[in-house]
Amino acid sequence: MASLAVLACSSPEARSTAPEGTSQQAIIGGTDVTDDDPIAHTTVAVSTLGKICTGTLVDDDLVVTAAHCGLVEGGGSPGQPGDAGAGSVEVDAGSDRPSFRETEIIFARDSTDPDAPRMAVADYRIPEDYHAGYAAQDPVPKNNDDIALLYFKGPKPSGYHAAKLPYFRIPVREGQSAVVAGYGRNGTTDAGPSFGILRKVSLPLGDPRYADTELPVTSHEEKRPASGDSGGPLFVSWGAKTWLLGVCNWGHADPSYEVYARTDAHALWLLEAAASLRVGR
Repeated sequence: MASLAVLACSSPEARSTAPEGTSQQAIIGGTDVTDDDPIAHTTVAVSTLGKICTGTLVDDDLVVTAAHCGLVEGGGSPGQPGDAGAGSVEVDAGSDRPSFRETEIIFARDSTDPDAPRMAVADYRIPEDYHAGYAAQDPVPKNNDDIALLYFKGPKPSGYHAAKLPYFRIPVREGQSAVVAGYGRNGTTDAGPSFGILRKVSLPLGDPRYADTELPVTSHEEKRPASGDSGGPLFVSWGAKTWLLGVCNWGHADPSYEVYARTDAHALWLLEAAASLRVGR
């Protein structure tokens, strides 16, 4: 029997899709990102009406995240149990288009810090072919364009810089090491540390032939991203540089893998979206 899929970087079969602040939301088996780590200065929290996702700074005033992070059911304050703050929302084919009109970007390793710099999203772009109900299908289709570009009115905080986006196809291989990051809970019980702390974990890439615009990452119960980490980055090394190659979309349980939208496959769309966001500004 096929596993249920949800819009989250979690493997949904036997894993909770409850709102962030309850159990089983995490970068599981990872480590806290320290201030001297470049990931700390490119990765940000994306909060939409209390729903926490993850994003990556790709220019002085642009953040890339998952389109489904703009799908909100409910609301509330970040970090309160019972809020729709997972970065994962089960949706159906009739759901509306995502909206980031009530979204802010949080620049901090601890997104719950009340003194953390916050920037309101002024505008955004989502691919025309993105459909919110894709994860409700069985099997889940491929090439879902689950990516969004957010524009905020800067300036960005001192010390932050853009991640390197590839505008050409990066020749990755199955089993190659990658680093993923996000603001999910580190643990599978309420007794664990609370969510909102930026963490990272190294995982091997899956088969790059999986889809034209998506890339799987092999995971397991003790080492994986999960809800709250949706929209978060996948970094790979190639040519002596570190590249932002993926944006966290959804997960599968058996076999266990996470699916990321490839930024190199969306390079033209990202360039066009960035240009349109800056028209008249």
